[in-house]
Amino acid sequence: MKSSADSFPIDLEADLPTTRADLDALRRAGRDGPRVTDYLAFLATFGEATQEQLRSRPGPRGEKPFAF
Repeated sequence: MKSSADSFPIDLEADLPTTRADLDALRRAGRDGPRVTDYLAFLATFGEATQEQLRSRPGPRGEKPFAF
């Protein structure tokens, strides 16, 4: 997928209109949402995979796993 040549860059600081409700929702999500440490603790419950387990998983094969 390619952008058209006449598209213009977006200034993320100034070009995204937001409302007070948007800002309130972002603040609630940051305050009440999951923390990185919660996610890391969740991942730790799975334990470590051995090299043999990782190698036995299916995945891309060959030099070019994807064709367009």
